[in-house]
Amino acid sequence: MWGSENGNRIHFVYETARIVEVSCRIALPTEYKEFANGVTKLACHFDWLLVLTNDILAEPKLDLLLAAVRNSNAAKFTANPIELFDGLSSGKYHPE
Repeated sequence: MWGSENGNRIHFVYETARIVEVSCRIALPTEYKEFANGVTKLACHFDWLLVLTNDILAEPKLDLLLAAVRNSNAAKFTANPIELFDGLSSGKYHPE
């Protein structure tokens, strides 16, 4: 793991000395834009795609990643947890 256990972090999964999976956690409500920028640069360098919420594949572009974060249930929860739970109950929002 690289980063903070309770903050922004990247996990690398190795099998026989080979990276087979990389996952990133963007922690809300911390400042995350610089970290997200680093994630997209790393993905570009290694020619990776991003797998966003609901398994959507995306090019590693900062604006796409930031939009996914802003529109996530995590961001909704951070802004207003009651609104998120009401929205999940009513069908306005969907589980991720």
